[in-house]
Amino acid sequence: MESILQAARGRRKGRRMGGPWVVSREEAEGLELNARAELIRALIPLGLIGACEMLQAELEELTGARHARKARGLRRHGTNRGSVRLAGQWVPVRVPRVRGEAGEVPLRSYRALRERDGAVDERLLGGVLYGLSCRNYERAALAVPGALGLGKSSVSRAFVEASQASLREFQERGLSGEDFVVLFLDGKSFAEDGMVIALGVTLGGQKRLLGFVQPDTENSQVLAPFLRGLLERGLDVSRGILVVTDGGKGPRKAVDLAFNRGARRALVQRCHWGAWRRASRRR
Repeated sequence: MESILQAARGRRKGRRMGGPWVVSREEAEGLELNARAELIRALIPLGLIGACEMLQAELEELTGARHARKARGLRRHGTNRGSVRLAGQWVPVRVPRVRGEAGEVPLRSYRALRERDGAVDERLLGGVLYGLSCRNYERAALAVPGALGLGKSSVSRAFVEASQASLREFQERGLSGEDFVVLFLDGKSFAEDGMVIALGVTLGGQKRLLGFVQPDTENSQVLAPFLRGLLERGLDVSRGILVVTDGGKGPRKAVDLAFNRGARRALVQRCHWGAWRRASRRR
């Protein structure tokens, strides 16, 4: 680490950032530099759309189209505040109300959403990542509701198309508007699939998911083209960037091939905190 800090002091980006910042283990854990968690946060809005669609489908089943009345006399009656569990956390939602001659009619779909534990399905989450990595946005969109704990219920074509558009924008968005100073290459396992997730940190401390790739192993032949793709989308490393990996020669070589051809623009640091956690789990 000392050699990296010494090299960074002479760079313009090092001068803009000020002196080196050393954090404790507790502070490092509080930073939440967890690519998996950032991915789930990015997907929750799509999962919420899926949950709202389930509520609206039952609403129309009971009351018909807006301003229409069914023979049983059920009618719409505004909304209430509620919450559903997505990816293990409660997310606020507006719950449609239905009234009839006997009073309030509770929605079965809302009760079902409340009773689910909302646990992340690692296999389906891997399917979302795989779809994103190979630009198969329809496959990724179909896997989103189940991955976030909504179950395998069918979703409408409108939801799939809207989710595809959101996922395409997310995966292919330009990166030129951000000043990234750190890039984390985080290898994750989802069921039987392995995925490398790129997480960027800006000069202001904001975390951004940059992309995904599914290699057979964390080798340079797969990772180097992936990193070049980030450059093509506007990632600026001309003033230097710190790349943090979880170990292995493949990511380091990929960084050299993609970022350090002709001039050294990227410094590579192995994440010792991640190595410590893996060693602790093996004990």
